[in-house]
Amino acid sequence: TPSLKIFTPLEVTDKNEIWIAAVSAMPEPCRILVGHSSLDGGAVLAGFSSPQFSLDAKRIYFIAELAATGNSVRAVDVATGKVDFLYRGESVEVVRSGDYAGYLIGLKAIPHAFPPPHVFRYWLLDRDGKDVAEIGEESDVKIFKSGRF
Repeated sequence: TPSLKIFTPLEVTDKNEIWIAAVSAMPEPCRILVGHSSLDGGAVLAGFSSPQFSLDAKRIYFIAELAATGNSVRAVDVATGKVDFLYRGESVEVVRSGDYAGYLIGLKAIPHAFPPPHVFRYWLLDRDGKDVAEIGEESDVKIFKSGRF
């Protein structure tokens, strides 16, 4: 909702919403998530981007602004609207076919002992954002997707 704003640690951003609409059964589009500022000291949930359905269409994965230093990847349950934090990172992609169909590829922030405080690497993650295997750099993702990894 561009006319409404939310204050995040990074910036003032639009109060986002995620809506879904079926191409057959559902009579009308349905809003399943509304961005919000901090509720009772909780986290801000705003700045949504890159929404993608899970293969079973039960979840929508998306990126949300987390802080001035990075973003988070979240999943919203389509039936309940419950939002889960999966990992701190800058991207999420649902693997659509092959041996890892349904898994995620994410550019994930890895804590680092020396400046900079985080480094980013691509990881193969399960549907809940848990590490399965490190993929590496962007060029390694292309190799992984080609099946030659």
